[in-house]
Amino acid sequence: MREEEISVEGSEEASERSDEYYESEEEELESKELSLSEVEVFIERGELWDKMALGEISVDKGVELHKQILAKMPTPATTVSRRRRRRK
Repeated sequence: MREEEISVEGSEEASERSDEYYESEEEELESKELSLSEVEVFIERGELWDKMALGEISVDKGVELHKQILAKMPTPATTVSRRRRRRK
């Protein structure tokens, strides 16, 4: 009976340690809203990987289809900021 108590206590301590680890590692991540077209591209890429993993399509065909999918992906609009130098 004593062995069972030690086993239960040990598993509780391990559970508490793992909870502490995950709680201490939590951090806020910035979330970005995805457009509908971006979500569709991610879904298509996932379906492509599933087909390749199941052997429904060859890797060469998968590469070809992946390039087609990436061509559909909208390019994000980026702005280049110019930094002005001050005269001394």
